[in-house]
Amino acid sequence: MNKQYLEYLVGFVAAYAQEIGISLSKTQVVKFLYLADLFYAREYKKTLSNWPWRYWHYGPYCTEAVESIKKAHQKSLIFVEEGLEGELFIKGSRFHSEKYERHIPAEVSSPLKYYIKTFAGDLTGLLNYIYSETEPMLEADYGDYLDFSTAQKLPPLKKIHLPRMSKERRKKCRALIERIVSRREQILKNRKPLCLSPEVLKIVEKAYRIWDEEEASSELE
Repeated sequence: MNKQYLEYLVGFVAAYAQEIGISLSKTQVVKFLYLADLFYAREYKKTLSNWPWRYWHYGPYCTEAVESIKKAHQKSLIFVEEGLEGELFIKGSRFHSEKYERHIPAEVSSPLKYYIKTFAGDLTGLLNYIYSETEPMLEADYGDYLDFSTAQKLPPLKKIHLPRMSKERRKKCRALIERIVSRREQILKNRKPLCLSPEVLKIVEKAYRIWDEEEASSELE
């Protein structure tokens, strides 16, 4: 994927997050760009970006990802807002996520949307997933470059065969499944970020600022 399309990937992450009511820090956007490379590697054993990801500063990081965010901002594909303590938040521009999604492989965009929605307002959950469930990070030590050849294609979903049952019982089972699915969708729709007290929020905002400054100033040798 050329640099222009990688900037579209940044625009897609920001636009989709904004459409579902989520505000992302620059740090979070970098982690979602890492996941995009992972999802592609699970299918093709190589990354989408060819960036040299490294276990650095709280997980996967590379200067190229930060540069792509800057370029996307310069081209007005995203907006950048500064928080109360100087931390940076990435927001979508006037374009809908579908404008960018057409340039992104479905193997990347589909799971990326799922995880953006899953970790709405939950940085801890996002980092836990990255550390414990993404193959390149499992065996990496601090400072290591990440090996995406370890990425494993997810097994296909198995078809579930229902036992023989009467028409009436099958109807009741189907109705129950539909209620469960509907309830889950409603929970996700109404899910809100964790509410913090003003005192705790100030500490978190300061941590975000320090975090972003450390990553922006890091030199990966």
